[in-house]
Amino acid sequence: MDRKAIRETIALVSVVAGLGFVGLEIRQNNQLAEAAAYQSLGEATAATWFGAAHDPVMNRRWLESLSADSTWWEAQDPETVEALMSYWVGTMRLYETLYLQVELGLLDPEAMDRLGWGVARDISALKYLWPFVSRGVTPEFQTYVTQNWDEQPRVQVVEDALRRMNIR
Repeated sequence: MDRKAIRETIALVSVVAGLGFVGLEIRQNNQLAEAAAYQSLGEATAATWFGAAHDPVMNRRWLESLSADSTWWEAQDPETVEALMSYWVGTMRLYETLYLQVELGLLDPEAMDRLGWGVARDISALKYLWPFVSRGVTPEFQTYVTQNWDEQPRVQVVEDALRRMNIR
């Protein structure tokens, strides 16, 4: 084999090795981006719920609201309803961030269920508060949330809260 053929072979092997290295770097970068996405969601979730954890009355009402019917909602005072609206907006912003990260390909679609979206989407409190909560998220996410809902329930106390807040 002449020197020229040896140099070309070495050059070809170098190019192939370089491409393999670049592929490995891209894979590792994708793994780091996914880990960073999960970490940021975890930190945001912790920050959102830290305040709730230190207010036992609101924490109890939040838990009660998860499966409450219209009778429970109508029995709540306006301040409680407004506080629950704020809790839900914060929660939905977290899920919207998760949704966007899945849409951008940073996280796989299973991340939505793995991080609790499948359960949250069907909670009755979200449906009762949706007229308010929906204003805090993008139209694309609004469509995603409501695509499988039959009908949104309405309760007067939520409608009154929206009027007091000059939202209706």
